[in-house]
Amino acid sequence: PLTFQYALDNSRQLSVSHLAGIILSFARLNFQPSGSEDFFNM
Repeated sequence: PLTFQYALDNSRQLSVSHLAGIILSFARLNFQPSGSEDFFNM
């Protein structure tokens, strides 16, 4: 989804609470990104 790509592209500029909210939203949806290594290395 676009939100996932946005989070990857802007991870340095987002606050910790914003990133945590995005991650929790994905967890609630049981979202498993195809590029999970990139996602978890933010």
